[in-house]
Amino acid sequence: TEEKKTRAWALPPEYPPDFLNVESLDMEAQGIAHRADGKVVFIEGALPFERVTANVFRKKTSFEKAMLSTIERESAQRVKPGCPHFGMHVGACGGCKMQHLHVGAQVDALHALCSRVFSAHSSMPTLVFWHASSHALVP
Repeated sequence: TEEKKTRAWALPPEYPPDFLNVESLDMEAQGIAHRADGKVVFIEGALPFERVTANVFRKKTSFEKAMLSTIERESAQRVKPGCPHFGMHVGACGGCKMQHLHVGAQVDALHALCSRVFSAHSSMPTLVFWHASSHALVP
């Protein structure tokens, strides 16, 4: 519950931070980076094209989950979130996970995600996105 959430974020990092180059976003708006050995690292709060340090809080055989620690090279698409509850802190609502990404880049990221999802099918439908929402129209 709430106590577990607070405790999990308050724990010191189990692994030291490393510099990572963020390549893309996953379905949960986490930055995706790869270590030198090819292991995937999902970084909460990181954006594509950023060079960051991150504290790993979960380590598995094929991937790691980490929290953004510092940004060495910031993405040109990073913006100040409009909502005071946005973020990766205790009390954050967890909604609107891409508020720190420029609206146009949000649409591009959502379109790329839908393209990957539909690529398994024989044809890609035309997608029409509106505003900065996660809604798409398949005509």
